[in-house]
Amino acid sequence: AEGGEGAWTRGDLDPHPQLEAAFEEHVRVALTRHARANGYDRQRVMHRALAQTGSGAIWNTSHPFSALLCKPWFRAIFVVIGLLFAMDMSMGIAGGLAGRFRSGRRFRLRALEDQGDRQGAAAGVDRVGFRLDGCDLQLEGANQSASGDTLSLELSRSVDFDEYYLVSAAGPAAAPAHFSLEASPSGAGEGDWITVGSSTSAWTWAGHEVFLGGAASWPDPEPTMLGPDDNSTRMASVLRRSAKVPTAWVANKIVASAVLWLFVLQAVMSAADEGRVHVRARRNGLFWLALCAIEASTSAMFAAQGQGPLAVVSAVFAVQDFLLFLVFFNSEVFFCYWCGVGGASYFFVIVAHYVALGHPEGILGSTLGLENRCLLGSLLIFSLYLQSLVMRWLNRRTARNIVADDQSAYDALWCELTGHPEAMKTLGQIQSLAATLARDAQASEPMVRQRGRTLYRLSEIIRATLALHAPTADETARDRLAFPLRVHARRGSMLPLDSRLTGASRGALAPGDVVVDLDLLLAQAAVLNVFLKQRVCEWAAASRGCFPVDEGSLPRFGMEACARGDRGMSFRLWAEIAHDAGLRAGVKFAKVKQMRRAVEKLYRVYDSDVSRLLDCCRQAIYFETAEDLLACVDAIQADRTVQVCRVNNKLRPGYDSRRTAGYRDLAFNLRIDTRETRELCVENHIAEVQLLLIPFARVKTDQGHQRYVFWRNLQAT
Repeated sequence: AEGGEGAWTRGDLDPHPQLEAAFEEHVRVALTRHARANGYDRQRVMHRALAQTGSGAIWNTSHPFSALLCKPWFRAIFVVIGLLFAMDMSMGIAGGLAGRFRSGRRFRLRALEDQGDRQGAAAGVDRVGFRLDGCDLQLEGANQSASGDTLSLELSRSVDFDEYYLVSAAGPAAAPAHFSLEASPSGAGEGDWITVGSSTSAWTWAGHEVFLGGAASWPDPEPTMLGPDDNSTRMASVLRRSAKVPTAWVANKIVASAVLWLFVLQAVMSAADEGRVHVRARRNGLFWLALCAIEASTSAMFAAQGQGPLAVVSAVFAVQDFLLFLVFFNSEVFFCYWCGVGGASYFFVIVAHYVALGHPEGILGSTLGLENRCLLGSLLIFSLYLQSLVMRWLNRRTARNIVADDQSAYDALWCELTGHPEAMKTLGQIQSLAATLARDAQASEPMVRQRGRTLYRLSEIIRATLALHAPTADETARDRLAFPLRVHARRGSMLPLDSRLTGASRGALAPGDVVVDLDLLLAQAAVLNVFLKQRVCEWAAASRGCFPVDEGSLPRFGMEACARGDRGMSFRLWAEIAHDAGLRAGVKFAKVKQMRRAVEKLYRVYDSDVSRLLDCCRQAIYFETAEDLLACVDAIQADRTVQVCRVNNKLRPGYDSRRTAGYRDLAFNLRIDTRETRELCVENHIAEVQLLLIPFARVKTDQGHQRYVFWRNLQAT
């Protein structure tokens, strides 16, 4: 089917009588009606496919996050989470600037206990000193006095400091083990005393210092000046304490919040454009991998600075972020469970952090928890999990109610069928034969995937389409028709859905290669459909099979139909149809699966794996009795040009019909290997043949099918 450098003509198709129709069908399907009519517009079919999914069934899809972005209520929640992250980032900046130093004019050091657990004495500390930006402050007019367990220091003016230190000439043995340092900005009276230091302290996740009651660990003596009035250097222990907000906390607060805010921003922006709503999962995963690296490095920095509680919180967050990265990168279907586990763990880690510090009031703080990053966000995330449970239950109940009447009708037909011993015997034979075919198929190909060779090069599709559809059009019309074709050849008509749907490599496929291009798969299905129609007609002729015929094409007088359906269709034996040109023109064969439905299944069920889509090319044969259906199974088994790849027998007694709303049939996935299919590169394409009884087909009215589609959307199948 490859042409030379010149333009294609219909004469190029003469060597294969069926190639012209197959090729035109191929072009029609590959470009889609939407592309031919309106040009290339980014194919927003995925958004429509997922937007119609029930809110509860979204969590059952293979791309729940992408499906959630199609829902306005989720985008609203996402915007709220983004605002929380933006607010948290601004708090981190403000905390880093405001928390650089502390100030005071009067100070008092209260020694509670010395190293021997005895009542402390302020005499164990000789001097209190302050530093700012690494330099000692000159305390002019300092007045230091000691009284009992309190050492007081009054300055002539207020000073700012980011570090303080205590000097004890008596050494660690006489230095206070438990102490508190208080400061007051006023110079007279009691003033407003606030604690600015203690023997032990820790920083909270909100960036506040909590003063604990642990014992201080005084270092060994070193040469030190005891005070401004004593310039001599003596051996003394110097205990240093920083009053600055940890640099790691500020960096984590700003950088991590910025990454989270960017993640929310790009997701919401992509949701605003229906063509980009898919937001590729691996791109989302990169945000969380970066966040995991930030939390892990921050945890190491906290540990190095002696901030153990913060190191633990950051380490747990790093683990949770890495798990979400794995979810987005490998299996987005587990996003729902991460919302439950991750949302709960974020919340309880922060709560446990404050409880362990003995500071439970810090959970809400002065901003109702806004200063604790991920606290309110975790509650929103966990609420999504709870919401998914409720929505699932509501969707399933609604779905059951929608198809309850249809399912009852199907079940009644099944009970009537199984009530006849002869029919039960035939169904047993069908089950045995189907099980044998299934075992053989499983042994020959355990993993059933669409495989094949490249059908046509897209440059040849352009030339052929122009020759077939616009041979005499003027240049303007030809250019208008060629534009979507050229874009299709350059980008792929499914762009920008998913990299696995676009066929990143447009090179030729070897016979055993897995098909990754949805366009190629639909094109192969359109070509194979020509040959599948021939096969099902032959099998129907050998087994008294019927096909639906448009009632408007039936003659006024003539042969009677096998059965009459409720959709304006009559079921006719193929033996009758074959000899009547009018009936042959009215046969309603199944069409190739529409791209919209194909994308639905890919994103709802198959995790965008095109090779798992096995029913793009499908046909159905209808039978009045189970004996005729069994004869058709024998005909399929005896056909040497057919390779059965998979069998789905819904006519077995043990089948749970609730999975298909009561509907039952016998479906074969098979390949057709003939000289013609090999020449057209479709011998490895897998098609589906459904064998069903006419009484079941009668229940499938137009209204019944609409209910089934609604049920299917609620089930996300």
